Amino acid sequence: MTSHKTLNTMIHAPARLGILTMLSKYDNCGFTFLRDTLEVSDGNLSSHLSKLEGAGYVHVKKSFVNRKQNSSYEITSAGRSDLKEYLLSLRALISGADVT
Repeated sequence: MTSHKTLNTMIHAPARLGILTMLSKYDNCGFTFLRDTLEVSDGNLSSHLSKLEGAGYVHVKKSFVNRKQNSSYEITSAGRSDLKEYLLSLRALISGADVT
């Protein structure tokens, strides 16, 4: 049986899992889109994005649109690879669950 200890704790936090899932689905996502979709606060999202960027899972692109700063995020190849590994480990872990 797979142990819960095999789960990547950087990805396991619900907000970080949500961020990586959204970024794996779309080429890139803006801050506001992620915030609204995941229903988290600006500060919470910013904190989780910083952690994911520090881990090498997310790349941020900053630009200006109509004189306003615009940040967009994309998943890195390391982020995509580790997300895939995490999901495989999670599936193996829950396949042995008995919820009857």
